[in-house]
Amino acid sequence: MKQLGPFGKMVGASQSFDNKQHQEIVNHLKNYARSHPCEPLVIIGHSYGGDTAMDVAAELGDLPCSCIFVVTLDPVSHFDPDTWLGSSPKTGNIDEWTNVYQPTGIEDVIFDIPVVGWLLGGIWSGLGVPARNNNMVASGGGQWNYESDADLNIPAIDPDGRTIDHHGVDQMMNVPFVDENGTLTTVRQHVNELSKRNCCE
Repeated sequence: MKQLGPFGKMVGASQSFDNKQHQEIVNHLKNYARSHPCEPLVIIGHSYGGDTAMDVAAELGDLPCSCIFVVTLDPVSHFDPDTWLGSSPKTGNIDEWTNVYQPTGIEDVIFDIPVVGWLLGGIWSGLGVPARNNNMVASGGGQWNYESDADLNIPAIDPDGRTIDHHGVDQMMNVPFVDENGTLTTVRQHVNELSKRNCCE
């Protein structure tokens, strides 16, 4: 897909995949873990790719001398039981889950209503190009928003206090937040730090 190159560049990925390439991603990461023992696996997913990232991480199991870090950028997964009724998509083999999310709006509440809300959300997210250029497409697709089981929940709010558009991947990567040491950092800087960790220590 044409978007994969720019996406990979924005998040600093060494390899980019479409959210439907589930098995290809699993195979790539398992091969990488075998070839690069002690190096972390940092899986970044945006929109429906956020759901794919969590599913892929779950399928990796416990890899020897590897740590798995997942970063979801405004994740979406309509009809996915992972997030139903308080269920969590995080599995025990994920060392850290960083979730960048948009604040919950009334449309998220409506579209989360079983059957009726899903139908309305599906219709909305299937509308033409003008409607797809705003955050409602993410809500219609089943936006996750704040996730209680995430290790880090970071609101997708820019320094001026505006909610970042669902498509603003580069802006989400540059969202500032205060880390566990009390230091002001960004999602991008946090990902860079994760990628330097030694998983065999």
